[in-house]
Amino acid sequence: MSSPYDPNAGGQVPPPPGGYPGQAPPPAGYPGQAPPPPAGYPGPAYPNSPGAQQGYTPQRPGMLTAAAVIAFVAAGFQIIAGIIAMAAGGVANSLEDDLDTGTSYGALAMVLGVLALVYGAVYIWGGVVALSGKNTIVLTVIAGISLLTEVIGMIILGPPSGILGMALGAVIIGLAMAGPSREFVRSKGGKTF
Repeated sequence: MSSPYDPNAGGQVPPPPGGYPGQAPPPAGYPGQAPPPPAGYPGPAYPNSPGAQQGYTPQRPGMLTAAAVIAFVAAGFQIIAGIIAMAAGGVANSLEDDLDTGTSYGALAMVLGVLALVYGAVYIWGGVVALSGKNTIVLTVIAGISLLTEVIGMIILGPPSGILGMALGAVIIGLAMAGPSREFVRSKGGKTF
């Protein structure tokens, strides 16, 4: 029978109980393993560690935050344009009735104003949902629809009319579809293209 300090037992000498002199005793758990983090704190964030699997989510990328902020700015422009179009449509509608012109440009302007308000509301909704990491599809689709309508407006009204809206839509799509944005949304269990 060999003792724990038998030099003939496998060629290695195990440490004495409690470790070597001057060495702190090993923590509970497996030998050589770091102690667990205090309650309420996530574990280590290495890809294959247990802490990475339990509740760890990456930080929201700046690209996604920028896409949402630009969507809020675009929503502001849409809402202001919608209010102005509705007010102008009301005045034009009143003038058309008073002058008995038989046209309905005022009603058209009011419908376009309501449509702009809806665009603004969907931009806000898409930005909020993207910031939460639940979905970037709403934001990407509304930016794409807005981009398309701006192109149509530019064809009808002339070149300078929709450049800002086109630029905002293109930037939002690019930022929301970027790799880090999509990875973040997927890590949160959200939907993206």
